[in-house]
Amino acid sequence: MPEADAQAIDGVESAFSLGGESALKDAYDVHGSLIYTFCRRFLGEDHAGSATRDVFVEAWRDRAQFDPSLASLGAWLMSIARGRVVDSLSRIRSDDRVGVDAGTESAVVQVGDRMLLADALGRLTGPSRTIVELAFVDGLTRGEIADRTSLPLATVTGEIDRGSVHLRRALVTASS
Repeated sequence: MPEADAQAIDGVESAFSLGGESALKDAYDVHGSLIYTFCRRFLGEDHAGSATRDVFVEAWRDRAQFDPSLASLGAWLMSIARGRVVDSLSRIRSDDRVGVDAGTESAVVQVGDRMLLADALGRLTGPSRTIVELAFVDGLTRGEIADRTSLPLATVTGEIDRGSVHLRRALVTASS
């Protein structure tokens, strides 16, 4: 991830935790699409907008609980969205007298994790993204990546290490 992009996201996270003037809008600009897509996946087009809005309202109300040193804002928002989706599914299914089973709840968590990972991977750019994809998606060794990309092994190792930290942070929530 370019340094400027990482700093911008860090700035959004810090401003959000402090309740900065444009923090909610900035957080929505960075993460709104991810949260909306996740909600739409489980709740459909009719309920996704209101669920997304509810996630951001809840996050803003509880922003004092967000600690950017413990979790990324995207992961924290996704944890709120997961709860919101499960609650919504429970309400919808209770009308039909069918509860949310463990399999459905597990699917909500798994889809959320995959979407966070894809979002984090998408925020990596250039050689960083290529190297991380070769390592974690294609399963190549560091030596194989160095050969394929004609980059020094030390460069490949550094990019994989930085990419691992970036991806791990994207998935860690404050509750983990």
